[in-house]
Amino acid sequence: MSPVQEVWAIYPNRYGTSGSKDYPDHKVSLIELTPGLDHTYFVEKLKVSIDKLVERSRTVMEFLDYIKV
Repeated sequence: MSPVQEVWAIYPNRYGTSGSKDYPDHKVSLIELTPGLDHTYFVEKLKVSIDKLVERSRTVMEFLDYIKV
């Protein structure tokens, strides 16, 4: 189990073309976050990532509670 679940590189894009890309094999995401543009992708990705972390922490805590017994 790795303490780093995913790495995000967030960058502005002054040219206005969508450049966000995910590389799931390496757990890396390049995320465009330019002021004044639509940030729906970023918001949804953040929500999903937080939900995954919460679920993973629950699993770990349940395991730790189990081994205490």
